[in-house]
Amino acid sequence: KEFLGFSDPAEATGAKTPAQQLVHAATSPFAETTIALRATTLPAYSPDKGAYVRTLLHIDARALTFTNDEAGTRTASADVLGMVFDQDGIEVAHLSTAFSVALTREGAEEALRDGLAYTLRIPIRQFGAYQVRFAVRDRQSGAIGSAGEYVEVPDAAGGAFALSGIVLRSDADPVTPGLDEADRITVTPMQALRTYPRGARLSYAYEIYNAAGPVHAAMSIWRGSERVLTAPASTLTPPGGAARGFAAGGGVKLGEALKPGNYVLEIAATTS
Repeated sequence: KEFLGFSDPAEATGAKTPAQQLVHAATSPFAETTIALRATTLPAYSPDKGAYVRTLLHIDARALTFTNDEAGTRTASADVLGMVFDQDGIEVAHLSTAFSVALTREGAEEALRDGLAYTLRIPIRQFGAYQVRFAVRDRQSGAIGSAGEYVEVPDAAGGAFALSGIVLRSDADPVTPGLDEADRITVTPMQALRTYPRGARLSYAYEIYNAAGPVHAAMSIWRGSERVLTAPASTLTPPGGAARGFAAGGGVKLGEALKPGNYVLEIAATTS
C-alpha cells in the first residue's frame, strides 16, 4: 500500500537524425534493415597501437543509391558505425566513419553482382570477450544495414602466447593476403564474404604473438563437430627481431565432394 509509481518518460516523437538511426540499427536486434551486411572480425595486436579488431564488411551494393555524373561514373556514399560492448553490455569502443565509391559502368556491374568490401579497424583497450556491432546507412536513400559478431581479444600486450584472426583468399582472387599496420587494407568482396566453391584453392595468413620458441601449428577444417580435413603440423621458427609477433600462413584445396554449408578453418598452435 506504500508503493509509489513513476511514469515512464515520454518517448520522442520526432524523426531520428542519421546518427541516431545508425546507433539504433547497431544496438537493436529488432531494427529494420534494408542493406544486407556481413561482418568478419579479425582480432590482432600491434606493439605501437595495442590490441584492435580489424573488420571486413561485405555490403550488398544493390541496396545503395548510385548516381551518374557527366563522365558516366556511378557514385555512392554511406556512413559506417562500429560499436564494441563488453560482457556486461557496456560500450567500450566506438568508431564513426564514412566511405564513397566511384565506379565505371563495368565496375558498377561487378559491384551489383558481387557486393562491396570495406575494412575498418577499432582499437580495444583491454583483452577479453566482446560483441562488435556495425551499421551502414546510405546517404541518399537512408537505407540501413546492421551486423554483429562476437570476438575474443587475446592478452598479447601482457605477453600471452596468441594468434590473430585469419585472412582468407582464393587463388581466383588477385589480392595478396596479409596483416599490415594500415588502417585500410585492400580486400575483395570474396574475402569479406568468405564464400567459396568446391575445389577452390585457399590461402590463409595470420600472426603469432609472444612465441618463446619454435611454434608447432596445425590447420584443420570443421563442419559442426565433424573434422573434415586435417593438415600435418608444421614447425615455425620466429625470425630474428620478432619480439612481439611474426606472420605465418599456408594453403589448402577444398574437396570436390564437400557439402554446402558453414565451415570453420582452425589453426591450433603450441610453443615450447
